[in-house]
Amino acid sequence: MKKVLRKILSVLFLVGVVACIAFSIPNIIKMAKELSATPVPGEELTLAAACEFYGKVVEVEGRLELTNNITCSGEEPYTCRLELFDPYWKTSVFLTIPVYQGEGDPPANHMAKLPESFTNSDFYIRTADNLYARDGSFISVRGTESHSGSTCTISGIEAINMLDHLVIDVGVDPASLTLQEAITEGVVVATISGNGLSQINLSLKPNIDVNYEIEILPGTMFISATEGVQNMVVRQGQIVYLKPEMEISLELEVSCANMTLKEPSYADAFSVSTEPINEDLLRLIQSENFTYLDLTIQQFAIWTITDNPYDTNSYTGITIGNYKEKPNELMIKIMRGQFEQAGIDTTKYSVFNN
Repeated sequence: MKKVLRKILSVLFLVGVVACIAFSIPNIIKMAKELSATPVPGEELTLAAACEFYGKVVEVEGRLELTNNITCSGEEPYTCRLELFDPYWKTSVFLTIPVYQGEGDPPANHMAKLPESFTNSDFYIRTADNLYARDGSFISVRGTESHSGSTCTISGIEAINMLDHLVIDVGVDPASLTLQEAITEGVVVATISGNGLSQINLSLKPNIDVNYEIEILPGTMFISATEGVQNMVVRQGQIVYLKPEMEISLELEVSCANMTLKEPSYADAFSVSTEPINEDLLRLIQSENFTYLDLTIQQFAIWTITDNPYDTNSYTGITIGNYKEKPNELMIKIMRGQFEQAGIDTTKYSVFNN
């Protein structure tokens, strides 16, 4: 009887071992695959998908975002933490970008050191293709994915390259329209309000059944509905990805286009102009390096065309800290150079001739 019982127990034990092994092998194989998983070279990954490849080299695309509070290291290795945003899937990852501590232009794939008090125009990254990525630039990044908890970060940067456009894997290429076309054709309902001298708030409510790509071109003009308030012109273009039933809101980089009128506030509504803007103004805004100038110089340059002030004292002062700044000789020299680069006849504008 004892021998029979032992045999039964032995058989049950063997059955249990076999069952455990059968259960464990797929899990072991799965774990091994996960540990050894690596993206296919050249494979396009969404930002969310890239976060699944812990410790592996990934390559992703997105829009570079300069957040209000940038975290930078105070000792070697000097780095700053930035955000890479996917405007279609509305996901983002953090980038740990090396910061150049020397003088002059940073080496490729490095960010220029920011001063203690900085504006957007102080921020740039020299890319592997010898261009300059700034806030809002579309870039591709190759580096190592690492994360702690739910925070996904790409560090150990190998290459950063500029892109004209994002390649969004949505199965079907979205239809593309300018903001003016989208409004005219009833694709979106736009709500626009002021936000000071350099930004404007735009909300887009889609009226669509398929995805759309909306391009907001540099030079797009917003017309004030409030008498005595400045119109606004887009300095830095942007591409917006719309999905059905998903309203989006964003801030656009703009400048005022009427020097003697009031600065817009949140209470001031705007509409999008469908009329062509001043040819010189369009040339200036779309010229190479214009968006990289200090914001104050950009605004004075725009007012030079829209209002043609007689001399430097004729400009409306821009509040910087506790005082109002007007153009100085260096600013006029920079503006003249930018006008000439854009192919604009400087003899038409008084400040360059007085």
